[in-house]
Amino acid sequence: MAVRTCRLRRGLGLLAAAILLGVGGAAAPEPGAPKRATATTASGFSRAFYFGRPRSARFRVTARGFRVDRQSYDNIVESDGRGDEVFVRADVFEFNWRPEVIATSSIRTDVLGERGPLHGGSRPASPLDADGRPGGFVTGDSYPHPFSPWQARPPSVHPNDLPMRLWEGELFQGTNAVVIVPTLWEWDGPDLSPEQLSWDRSLPPAIRRVAPAIERIIVDRPATTLFDNMFTVPVFNRGTRPIGSSGNFALPTDIDSFVLTYDSAVELARGRGSEVIVRDAGGGLASRVELTLPEGVFWIRLVDPPGLDGAYTLYLFIERLP
Repeated sequence: MAVRTCRLRRGLGLLAAAILLGVGGAAAPEPGAPKRATATTASGFSRAFYFGRPRSARFRVTARGFRVDRQSYDNIVESDGRGDEVFVRADVFEFNWRPEVIATSSIRTDVLGERGPLHGGSRPASPLDADGRPGGFVTGDSYPHPFSPWQARPPSVHPNDLPMRLWEGELFQGTNAVVIVPTLWEWDGPDLSPEQLSWDRSLPPAIRRVAPAIERIIVDRPATTLFDNMFTVPVFNRGTRPIGSSGNFALPTDIDSFVLTYDSAVELARGRGSEVIVRDAGGGLASRVELTLPEGVFWIRLVDPPGLDGAYTLYLFIERLP
């Protein structure tokens, strides 16, 4: 999957390689940090054990909105509705220090866009496209805010719409982690597709296979843990599918994810990402706009291969709760 994520302070490729290869050192002790001793785990990592309660805080992660950088391919009759019909999904896996998966959850929005007469009648009741007219999403649209999809709108979270809460909970320094896999799916009808069935079956074991990398993250406490292509699952591209999938029958698709520890959540919540947007200015010219995003907002870009053509930017927000 050709995907780029925002860069916050470090080159992600070097960081991911260091983690997956077991290279790197623990962060320097902070003033006032709890005293700790170290021991070697069964995986061969130097593990910190704290005396007293480690630093902790509650955090909330929200999917705020998305931008359509390029509409995906559809058949000429657009039987599923005009333009793109999409939904946002997130799969969440909570790890303890061992590391073991101790809790999982999956959440998604309703279908956003227009549903054609072959798939449930007219469009759903709530979403219109970005210009407020009926129809699905086309290149240049943003949702839910027509110009700044990363902006909050009241209420702060919705149960089946954006912004949507993906995870909320407490993180303890050097003790636990949360893996969040945010995706945006092109909807092609109400029935479960082979892609969705494959995703539900293959994602949990794929996450468990990267447990040694999660353990290294918990131990080393890197400040930023956004990953391109951390693991793969088979996706068939014959129906409802994640934007950014491989485009080949039964070829494993690289999946983006991010791993939250106490340290990385603190860093993300107070960081300000930036983004460069290139727009067609007409006459073969292009305009470049550099944006500084609000504190706590970061983005993930999802890009299809040729033939599927979709390209979306998904905006996420992390905040530290009182």
